[in-house]
Amino acid sequence: MKALIVAGLLALTPVPVLAEDVQIAGADIVAGLAPQIEIEQLDPGERVRVHTVRMFEVWESGPENVWRPIRKPLHAWADFRADTEGRVRLWQTAPIAGTFSGTDPYGILWSGRPLVSHADDPFLPAQFDLASVPAGEGVVLVTRNGDIVARTRLTFGNPENLIVQQVAQGRLNGAYAAPADGESHPALILLHGSEGGDRAAAEALAQRFAAHGYAAFAFNYFAWDLSNIEGIPNAHVNQPIEMLTSVREWLAARPEADVTRLGVYGHSKGAEYAEVAAVRLPWIDAVAACVPTDVVWQGYGVGDERNRKTSDAEPPEQYSSFSWNGRPLPYIPLDGDRSGFHTNTGFYEAKRAELGAGAQEAEIPVEAANASFLWLGGGRDEVWASGDMARKLDARMRLAGRGSQSELHVYDGAGHGICGDGTYPTRVWRSDSSDPRDPDLDATGRATIDAWARILAFFARTLK
Repeated sequence: MKALIVAGLLALTPVPVLAEDVQIAGADIVAGLAPQIEIEQLDPGERVRVHTVRMFEVWESGPENVWRPIRKPLHAWADFRADTEGRVRLWQTAPIAGTFSGTDPYGILWSGRPLVSHADDPFLPAQFDLASVPAGEGVVLVTRNGDIVARTRLTFGNPENLIVQQVAQGRLNGAYAAPADGESHPALILLHGSEGGDRAAAEALAQRFAAHGYAAFAFNYFAWDLSNIEGIPNAHVNQPIEMLTSVREWLAARPEADVTRLGVYGHSKGAEYAEVAAVRLPWIDAVAACVPTDVVWQGYGVGDERNRKTSDAEPPEQYSSFSWNGRPLPYIPLDGDRSGFHTNTGFYEAKRAELGAGAQEAEIPVEAANASFLWLGGGRDEVWASGDMARKLDARMRLAGRGSQSELHVYDGAGHGICGDGTYPTRVWRSDSSDPRDPDLDATGRATIDAWARILAFFARTLK
């Protein structure tokens, strides 16, 4: 009887790390820090294959337009040759073959390809069971001649030794993080894009920067009703630029934050916010603008399906994205049918051209700011033409004799999604396309890593 119980328990035990003494280290990824995945106890010089399988959930419209979560596994792999000590250090070694190329510590994380079954991917080990990976989780595998010899869980966590605080004071909403070392650190205000504010996302973003020595406030300046954040707008219309002064005042009361050294990071609409703010707020020392715009665009969100229906909602007279002292900034309207355009970018540029010389009123005069700027654009941005607009912004600075305060990087082939830390796969929401108007998803992955490194180097240079 006892033997039967033991046998039953063994049958229920999860698959352990498989190994002929092969070990996987560094699979605990810390947000904002470069991964250091290492394979140990191999035979010197032998060739092995390292895999990650990550299980995402994406929402798709099903029968009767009912949205439902769908499991979407992504598989990345790379072949390596062990060094003389029987190790493969993924952050120091270029693969022989795989889903990415070149020395890239993030490659095994961002380069995953979607799959449904083993028939879709001949590189996936035959004995690997996709159902063994729960939604939201991942694994690292090592195979030798097609056989799994090591397996461990892939985890993602936040940095340690940080002060972390959620802030909900009416319109002053977001998350704060700073090193818990008793020292004073340069301050950063972090601005999300059109995805809107989110408590968890704000906390993760603040911690990502705090891990590098900043007192960071990720500001939720608007949020869709689906995010359930009370007290802040549910539409991005006439956003008061001066709200950033309230964020600065909050930071000034924190002993960890030195607001005499203050930078602003923003991506997409957050970059637009950072630019218009820097023009009007002289205490902003540095702006990192990821996938930026050179003009103010029409706002959005009133009557959006992501918000609750309100019968008493009064539409504003002006639909600018931003306002200053109660007055909406000049903007390019975005009314009209988008269906005839291959991407959102084409529609935006058509609306700019339609306005003619009037579009100049919506231009952002960044050369009037005190701040230094970092411009990061995608050459095949499918949301708006961030590459071309980054070049225009840099040209304004140089024409004004401020070239030493303007740094430009446009990533040919990359799309809009270059503003992460390199750990999120580029194919979760997009598919590969041979159309030259669409982003190259590998170029986007490589650009994300380079952009993150440049953002850190820029703030280190301008604020520290």
